[in-house]
Amino acid sequence: MKNGRLFVEKKSNGRIIAIVCSVLSLVTALFTVFGSALLGVFGAFEDEVTREMSTAIIVMAAVSLLLTAHAVYELYGAVVSYRTLKHIGWAWVVYPVLAEFSKLATTYMNYLKATYIGDGMRQDVNTLGVVNNVVTMLAWLAIGIVFLMYERGRLNDRCILMYLSAGIFLYVTVVNTIQYIIFFLPTGVTLSNVIPMITAMIITLTSDFVAYAPPFFLALSMKIKDNDNT
Repeated sequence: MKNGRLFVEKKSNGRIIAIVCSVLSLVTALFTVFGSALLGVFGAFEDEVTREMSTAIIVMAAVSLLLTAHAVYELYGAVVSYRTLKHIGWAWVVYPVLAEFSKLATTYMNYLKATYIGDGMRQDVNTLGVVNNVVTMLAWLAIGIVFLMYERGRLNDRCILMYLSAGIFLYVTVVNTIQYIIFFLPTGVTLSNVIPMITAMIITLTSDFVAYAPPFFLALSMKIKDNDNT
């Protein structure tokens, strides 16, 4: 292993891909904010909306704004990654907290809507979902810590970040596939079940790629800068 600190090449294709994926994440976050705004507007004119539902709408809107702010910060971190990895690192460290708030807000909203799912299916999905959430949150935290350690020169093996980001992408792909199979095919395989299942899988796979591609491609474009030349 060579001595020195890792840095991202400014004109590398990996950095460009990371920026594009961060832009797509920001666009997704903006659509979420737009959806929350529409939900709030329609809710304001609905007579049957309870105080609890109004509170949930406000909480969802606030969480959506926080996630959008995070997406902006992550994009900024990707843009300036050739100068410093500090911002992209902190963006990944902070995200697990925001994501947990988002999941709690969504759970509360679904609870108030009294969405019905079969007890056995709900238990299976929730059990797998809890484990999945814990693993993914720890992975995001680990990726952020690795970024910060790269920035401080504590680590200089770019393969660590590549393996970590690629590994968690493969993990969530497998887990999400299992969850969709449990959800869409509880009674058997039919055309009406398979089509939405495949559609949901493709959307989720694309979303996961956009989420985990920036650290992988940034790591791919990293080189070691000799400390004597810095």
